[in-house]
Amino acid sequence: GTPEFGFSSSQANGELLDDPGCKLHLLPLGWSRFLGNAHFLIYSWLLFSAGVTQLRIHQRTHTFRSYQCDLCSKTYGSLTGLHSHRASHSAESRFLCPQCGKRFKTRDGLEGHLRTHSGERPYRCPYCPKDFTALAGLNVHVRRHTGERPYVCTVCGKGWPSGGDLQKHMRTHTGERPYVCQECGKAFSISCHLTEHRRIHTG
Repeated sequence: GTPEFGFSSSQANGELLDDPGCKLHLLPLGWSRFLGNAHFLIYSWLLFSAGVTQLRIHQRTHTFRSYQCDLCSKTYGSLTGLHSHRASHSAESRFLCPQCGKRFKTRDGLEGHLRTHSGERPYRCPYCPKDFTALAGLNVHVRRHTGERPYVCTVCGKGWPSGGDLQKHMRTHTGERPYVCQECGKAFSISCHLTEHRRIHTG
């Protein structure tokens, strides 16, 4: 007979995912009739291997929206993230690191920074041994495993796993080169290219 897992969509994290295809997003009580469905295979594997938390991270990409800051063009996956970021433009850097003196505009920024001193990396990738100091870093990394690219270029339609990746890509369309060598004035679109270039001057 059909295995009974005793797990329904309304029981996942105590909430109902209100997607029309919700029965395919979580393990149904009678799963055999869905075995031919690719979505079911993806979600059931995610649920067993990574747990409900990772499943929800993946599920959010189907309704993903990109919110862009009009002051610096950074993009965020939620209005909450955008509002928090916008506040950082006008806020004073009042959160001080007691170890190195670096200042941050938000408490979250300071807390993430403190982990660089302590070595704490509480966010672990469910697909590989890599772990992260911040959840945002984990989410971007996971998309590199799954191939999800929710940040889409409005010019050419190419997708990227993070807002930062999209921002770098947009410079190929705009020609912007914000990273300038102080020695010779040569400009680059990506910071690592400037770092590599500086070796010419330093030897």
